[in-house]
Amino acid sequence: MNKRGSLNLQLMIVIPFIILCFVVVYQFTMTRSTVNKMKNVVNIATNSGAYNVVKGTSLAQGVFLIDEDEAKLDVKNVLIKNFNLNSDLSPDNSSYLKTFEIKELKVINSIGNYHSDVMDRNYDVEHPSIFLVIEVEIKDIFGKKIVIDSLASSQLKSKY
Repeated sequence: MNKRGSLNLQLMIVIPFIILCFVVVYQFTMTRSTVNKMKNVVNIATNSGAYNVVKGTSLAQGVFLIDEDEAKLDVKNVLIKNFNLNSDLSPDNSSYLKTFEIKELKVINSIGNYHSDVMDRNYDVEHPSIFLVIEVEIKDIFGKKIVIDSLASSQLKSKY
């Protein structure tokens, strides 16, 4: 009886399984890290847009409202630069994203309750705010779609 061949066969099965486990754990860790970085970028994007205050008589009276056009432009510019997107918001070749889509980008200048149909959630809005929801697919072995949302408020208050 040849025990040596049996050992080789066991190693041929066990070693690839161990390698596969390491690859899956590594990829999962990298995906989690990427998602955390993407959440930070989304927060930065919404915050940068939230500080585009409408200029004019309302500002002189201490009423802070977000300029919708400027805010959306700022949000998109931050996303384009940080996610390596083309101007049409599609991932370019150097991006780590397979797909990118803005599901919801809303400037909220009214105070109260805001319902997002995309997230199917209610949000309490205390200051003029920007709400952003993106859906991305990362280039990795899992190929899973990830949805990230952020609500940023200007937090500007009148002294009067």
